[in-house]
Amino acid sequence: MTLKIRTSTIVRRPTILILAIVLVGLIWLRTFQPLLLPMFHDEGLHISRAQRALNEHTLLMGTEGGKYLQVWLLALILPFASDPLLGARILSAAIGLLAGVGCYLLARHLYERDDVALVATIFCATTPYILFFDRMGLADGLLSALAIWSLLLSLFTVRRTRWWSTLALGLCLGLATATKLNGILFSAFPILVVWLWRDECPLRRTLPRLLVAWLLALPWLIPSLLDFTPQYKSTIARSWVDSAEEGIPHLNRLGQNLSTIATTLWTYLTLPYLLLALAEVIRSLWRRDKSSWLLALAALVTLTFFFLTAGVDKFYPRYILPAFPFLLIMAARSLVGLADWLWERASKTIPLLRQGLLVGLVLLISLPALRFDYLLLTNPSKVSWLPIDRWQYVDGWPAGYAVVDATSYLRHQADELGVIIVVKRATSKTRTGAWVHYLDQSNIIFDAINFRHSNPQELIQALHNAPAPVFVALDRPFEDPYAADFTDGPYAPYSTLIATFPRPGGASRIEVYRVQPNP
Repeated sequence: MTLKIRTSTIVRRPTILILAIVLVGLIWLRTFQPLLLPMFHDEGLHISRAQRALNEHTLLMGTEGGKYLQVWLLALILPFASDPLLGARILSAAIGLLAGVGCYLLARHLYERDDVALVATIFCATTPYILFFDRMGLADGLLSALAIWSLLLSLFTVRRTRWWSTLALGLCLGLATATKLNGILFSAFPILVVWLWRDECPLRRTLPRLLVAWLLALPWLIPSLLDFTPQYKSTIARSWVDSAEEGIPHLNRLGQNLSTIATTLWTYLTLPYLLLALAEVIRSLWRRDKSSWLLALAALVTLTFFFLTAGVDKFYPRYILPAFPFLLIMAARSLVGLADWLWERASKTIPLLRQGLLVGLVLLISLPALRFDYLLLTNPSKVSWLPIDRWQYVDGWPAGYAVVDATSYLRHQADELGVIIVVKRATSKTRTGAWVHYLDQSNIIFDAINFRHSNPQELIQALHNAPAPVFVALDRPFEDPYAADFTDGPYAPYSTLIATFPRPGGASRIEVYRVQPNP
């Protein structure tokens, strides 16, 4: 009798070990210096809404575009987070891991090759725009992860006829809808699978399961329906229906939207990945590869929706993020196919050399992305952002740059003067966002005075009645015309500029004024 020693799974399947290393790297990239980029305004909104949900014991709070799930998840972790922003970004990193696992499983299921799945996971881990939003406390990374899992579970439900996959698909589609109303698009993914595999999976057999999945997703629309008017208005405001640019023909709008999509993919997907994805589309047409057709159609559904509906002045590049993983999986299949083609012509027989060839190609193709990633991890202000994104994350009033310095200065003033009152804008009350986060301490009263309709006499009386010194922080040059009253208008004699904090590049700044009743 011969004793048979069973080799461990890791030894028999080195892919598992490689995948584990890739996933560890994915998490490290997303958790390295997570607070390097200051709080973006929308992150502050999500955190403030989560805190409100905790304080008021409610699941329904004012959001825009149905962004409920991200707030609910934040509300679960905030009680255990020493820093709300850190907690929000660690949550996004965990969601990035979920997306990485889903990317591997989707590629593995479609192409039945470990090397394609591993390369796809590496691409999704290192692509700059995915990396960026996996490091931000926003809903976009979560929506992208749910896009991957929605397509994967659609495949399981239609092709494998498992009852658990039907339940999981319904839950996933519902979660996507509760993440952003745009997530309702993913309900079309099962239709794509049914159409492509209609010969193998007759509609009469798959339709009942799909109906169950869609019915399970419907209840997740209830929060948005209960808050219908604000949700409808916020959605319409980001479409061409209510675009601020009047008089622009629809064809011109579509042309500008197409330009935005093309520029976003060119810049943030990076050119090598984009070319590989396009090459895979061509190969799939030649080879009639349904797997690549499915990925291309899933990406096309997302891109087409915003191409047809988004307003040219409200079309943020992050809207098309859910299309990125599908394009990257196709890029991975194209690169592995290129490695196979080169290997066949090299007439080599040592498998290790073939793997080395693939690794070399991956590194070569990933160089632009890795260079972009290096700046994201070391100095995000130096990134070659598209203009709209530079305005959001670096130069404009939503960016956290200069807010950290300005609030640190105000905290120092509070330590010297005791309690102070800070008004972020001279013309409106702002009780959410980065300012609340960075000014969260007991000796600061935030936004206690509103000057919108005040005249100098009312201002003087308000300042006399104020229980503490008053400071006003203005974003320059983004404030509305009322803000000029503090620089060269009727309030100018009562305000003194005491500090200026420029944002990177000097395109904008924050000015801090001390406002006193006696000129």
